[in-house]
Amino acid sequence: MTYPGIAQEPRTEAVYIIGGHGSDQILQYEPYTGRIEHVAFLPGGLYGHGTVWDVNQRAVYMFGGTGETGRDATSKSIHQFTPKDTKVDKLNATLPTGLYYISAVSAQDKSYILGTYGMVQFDPRTQLAEAVCVHNYPKYIIDAAYVYVQALSRIYVFGGNDLTSCSDRIAYIDLPSETTSRVLSP
Repeated sequence: MTYPGIAQEPRTEAVYIIGGHGSDQILQYEPYTGRIEHVAFLPGGLYGHGTVWDVNQRAVYMFGGTGETGRDATSKSIHQFTPKDTKVDKLNATLPTGLYYISAVSAQDKSYILGTYGMVQFDPRTQLAEAVCVHNYPKYIIDAAYVYVQALSRIYVFGGNDLTSCSDRIAYIDLPSETTSRVLSP
């Protein structure tokens, strides 16, 4: 399985493995028992997408990716998976541009989708997705890892690839201003 989406439900600690190259499944992994079970199907294969667990909605959001329609098309789609009823819905909201090989983080009751062409902010309450200008953020970056540090109101960016070289840099984006990005290591 390559390029799946992963989201963890913090209350039960269940891990949801969503799609991946050649997969249209959502699997639930129980870390305490090691049990894996199929819980839902995606509307089509999906990989290279970003996923987050939304604690307020108690759902997984899936952003962008490729392979959704059986061809390598970049998707603007946003899907919501609700484990309680194992339902997958395609939202009316869409991303401002197709995004793939991305990551997503939850921060301050919103989701931030990062990669390929910058950053998109998604508000699950309003279902509005909009591009956010981040100064000094690379024009193009894939395969980076991101984490939100609440006490600092920052999204940290680890590594990545700008299609010319791989990076071992660590950078961060300050929230809520979303105005600056800073490299911490070479």
